[in-house]
Amino acid sequence: MCTPLLVDRDRRRFDTGASTVVALPTAGANAGQVDITYDAFGAVGPTTNVLADVVGYLIAGGPGTPGTPGAVGAPGPAGTRGPVGAPGPAGTNGVTSIVVRVAAVSVSAGTARQVSASCLAGEIATGGGFWWSGAPAPSMYVQGGAAGIGAGPITSPGTVPTRWFFEVYNGSGGVQTGTVQVLCAATSWTFLRELRAKRASRDRQRTTTDHVPVAAGQSAMNGPSGAFT
Repeated sequence: MCTPLLVDRDRRRFDTGASTVVALPTAGANAGQVDITYDAFGAVGPTTNVLADVVGYLIAGGPGTPGTPGAVGAPGPAGTRGPVGAPGPAGTNGVTSIVVRVAAVSVSAGTARQVSASCLAGEIATGGGFWWSGAPAPSMYVQGGAAGIGAGPITSPGTVPTRWFFEVYNGSGGVQTGTVQVLCAATSWTFLRELRAKRASRDRQRTTTDHVPVAAGQSAMNGPSGAFT
């Protein structure tokens, strides 16, 4: 006598000792489930053994260990050259030399006077000084000094100075003289202009002094004094 088994989903029947393969549902209310019923022809009490083997299933695992870093890739090809940038703004002329300009002044007895010395056009005043021509008396002194332009010291910031001013006092009994000094920074154009002027003056001097009169019957290299004059 055979003992029938019933698999609900596919309604499969098989006898004791036989086997069957059932695919588990993957969707719906019974996803991942299968029902097996043992029917003893309505008899109550009989039992049997059923061996169920689930194959081809997956169990979610934990994160795996990180893999080792891969080898460094080879450098990529060089990129193309970028476009040439636009020219920058022109820089201002730099200082090429420092020159000293002076002015002689006189101060009446018992008076204070504002005196100054000026730079040339294109030069910038960077400092200054003052000294009396003779040994000053205790009552002769400089009250103060400042950079300036035009007729007086500079009072507004950002102004480029071209002169140097001093306030001096002569407390002696007579007129005293002195010298005002200003240090002037020459820009490249001013420096070149002065250099050309000096060369031109030197050339004129050579033209004037290199002409030597020679008397009749005498050599310029063997004159009366026996030397070139």
